[in-house]
Amino acid sequence: MFTTLAPLALPVRVSFDRQLSLARENGFQALDLPIHHLLTQLRSESVGRIQERFAAAGVRPGGWQLPFDHQAGTDAMFTRALRLLARASWLAGQLGSPWCYHWIEPASDEFTFAQNAARHVARVRPVADILGEHGCRLGLEPIGPSTLRIGPRYEFVHSIPMALELLSAVDRPNVGLLLDCFHWYTSRGSLAELRELDASQVVYVHVNDAPAGIDVDEQLDQVRVLPGASGVIDLPRFLGALDAIGYEGPVAAEPFDAALAGIPPDERVRLAGESVRSAFTVAGVGR
Repeated sequence: MFTTLAPLALPVRVSFDRQLSLARENGFQALDLPIHHLLTQLRSESVGRIQERFAAAGVRPGGWQLPFDHQAGTDAMFTRALRLLARASWLAGQLGSPWCYHWIEPASDEFTFAQNAARHVARVRPVADILGEHGCRLGLEPIGPSTLRIGPRYEFVHSIPMALELLSAVDRPNVGLLLDCFHWYTSRGSLAELRELDASQVVYVHVNDAPAGIDVDEQLDQVRVLPGASGVIDLPRFLGALDAIGYEGPVAAEPFDAALAGIPPDERVRLAGESVRSAFTVAGVGR
């Protein structure tokens, strides 16, 4: 597995060239693709030139977020979005970035569990087929906190076993999981769940930590800290389990920390880089 700077996750709102520099300066092995920006750049520069910019920075392409929410909008809107996906997956394939990812909303006011599952199957399959044409995969992220399931009428997929059942119904070989240690923790996931996975089922990984002094069932999705900052989540064993099954893909820090968001981007990336490298060292993983 390797470290990637994910600007959307920190967040870091700076230019693409600055993102490359920050990734290099802070020891990240990869940079996630700002896919919308790069598609715009194709109007004025070639794929080869984009590849050269990665190479000059000594940073490889990381993953990329699905450029639309497959769960939202009308069927007509979804169909139009697939045209964008065709361009994005072509570009990602050219750049050597097969790791596409998105999340699964854990509850709905509109759809029952069965209806939501059927909707996901119907929409994820064409997404997967387009990605597959360009050698790309899709990692879907089960969202764990029980606090997100309070209020909406219908619960939906929110744990690894539930996500695997959904993926079985989707029945596409290039669709797997985005695993986030916070969601694994808040869904009361086990190390056994991780150890029973095959590396081919894991597309992308987020690492972070949970605030101390808060019960697991009271944790809030948008309140997290840097990997290893609190020690609430057993991150060494989480990473160790993924290493043991042979996972070799991207690992990105995804804290949602108001204090961290309030400091300059350069410092934020430095702290994120240090935290991920430290987590790798403690777990004895990575390259």
